[in-house]
Amino acid sequence: MVSSGYRAILKEEIGPEAKNFINNLLIVTLGSGLASLGTFAFTILGGRLLGPEEFGKFSLIQSVAFILYIPMLAGFGVGLVKYASETSNLLQQKKILGTTFRLTALTTVVSVIVILLLRPWIIEIFSITPEMLIIALFVSVVYVLSSMANSVQRGLKLMKSYAVWQPVYAFILLVLFGVFAFLRVDSFRAMALPLLVAYGITGLGIMIMLGVRNHLSFGYDYNTAKKLMKYSFFGLIVLISSSIYTNVGRIFVAHYLTFSDVGVYSAYFGSSINLGSILFLTFNAVFFPTISGYEDQRPVLAKFERILPYFVIGGITGVFIFESIALRLFGEGYPRDIWLMVLFAATTVLNIWYLVYSNVFNAKGLRGAKYSAVTVVIMALVIFSLSFGLIPIFGVAGAVGASAISFGVGIIFLRGFRQQVFGRLNDQPPTNLN
Repeated sequence: MVSSGYRAILKEEIGPEAKNFINNLLIVTLGSGLASLGTFAFTILGGRLLGPEEFGKFSLIQSVAFILYIPMLAGFGVGLVKYASETSNLLQQKKILGTTFRLTALTTVVSVIVILLLRPWIIEIFSITPEMLIIALFVSVVYVLSSMANSVQRGLKLMKSYAVWQPVYAFILLVLFGVFAFLRVDSFRAMALPLLVAYGITGLGIMIMLGVRNHLSFGYDYNTAKKLMKYSFFGLIVLISSSIYTNVGRIFVAHYLTFSDVGVYSAYFGSSINLGSILFLTFNAVFFPTISGYEDQRPVLAKFERILPYFVIGGITGVFIFESIALRLFGEGYPRDIWLMVLFAATTVLNIWYLVYSNVFNAKGLRGAKYSAVTVVIMALVIFSLSFGLIPIFGVAGAVGASAISFGVGIIFLRGFRQQVFGRLNDQPPTNLN
């Protein structure tokens, strides 16, 4: 069935590389699919129980946490996956892991100290309370642990392990949320604290498992550090800018509108753009380590562009249908607007389209990462500028409209940079994925 679908869409026979890729993808999809059901249930139940205002506060905590973690992780996770997946030598992999761990530990400690020193300014900028900031800070730290643990699994291509731990995270979320609901806790804490604990337990659990399997090392190698820092510098730029265009909508909505509006925006976002991001992360858990090992990524781009019409039409339709169902489940506090749903669905497809291009560029190494970093900075400037003008006038629609334009700009720039990074796509026949 998979072979027939591959042959029908791409007009060629499936080869061993593609089979291995699809097998790994199916394994990860199974685990991530179960996890997505759990996290979706957590989001829906939380939105219904807390209502738009408290759900909006929780969403804002998430956004702030995912901005605060940027200097902590400093782009080293992407570098770890890139370089660990390129070699099968266990000693070399351990050297990469150990060096990455030490660098990340240093940046995390320094970042926490700076954030605490700047606490009054951060509270004012993000329109949050001191308690919300402290929770966001804790979430960001444990998210770094969880993110690094997942990066190790991806870099070492431990896809079965990666697939198993995804639903464990979702199970912890649901169980703890159930406890808070039973205790009739109806504030943002009922969602924020389970999130904090789930990241911490899964991150620590994965690290212990990797240690038992003798995959971990905490040694430090100067040359490896130099290589990681060079690549991760561009990864950090991408991380900063992508975090801005992912989270700026909530922050500007909170600044110009109300926590309830943040809750409504988050309900639409969770039913569309976040869904697309989860699906792409599932795909990319296998995709990026795989294509990082290729000398030539042009066949990947060529194949993606062949299926692009199916992806755009099917993607917008599928996301719109999912939104229709999800927003009904959120309840009456979250109004359903057809045009807003269409706008969020189109933005979701543009987001995934951009992410595919961006990851193919990053897989090319420093040369591709430089162009990817330039593009994402431009995108961040676009969405930041547009949010100032559109959100006060159009509200939630202005926030997602700014995101859509930003993703479109990113796609245009990366398409324009293709020849500088890869040469012409048709210079040689596609062979990598056959």
